[in-house]
Amino acid sequence: MTKYFNSSPDDMLLAIGPSIRGCCYSVDTGVMKAIFNATGEGDYYREQEKKYLVDLPLANRVQAISAGIPDRKIWISSECTCCNPEKFYSYRFLRNYDGSQGGFIGMLC
Repeated sequence: MTKYFNSSPDDMLLAIGPSIRGCCYSVDTGVMKAIFNATGEGDYYREQEKKYLVDLPLANRVQAISAGIPDRKIWISSECTCCNPEKFYSYRFLRNYDGSQGGFIGMLC
């Protein structure tokens, strides 16, 4: 947005909706390496029994802060989609592709 729309990160608000959280998102070393390469160091993962538990909303928060968005302008839902299958579709919970979720980005000019 800064490159194509001349937006200032300080003027941005970021809301991250329900997503899979560190309680449920276990990944192997290869996936963790890819996430780490895109995100950098942060408090969004922990190692457990030769796997990594990754909190994707927190990884997105780290990326947003590194892009200049102030932490005070970032809101993250506390809900984990995998822990709440009655409310949200989660492939990790259902192990099938019979559901969907949506997301959106809005801009005010």
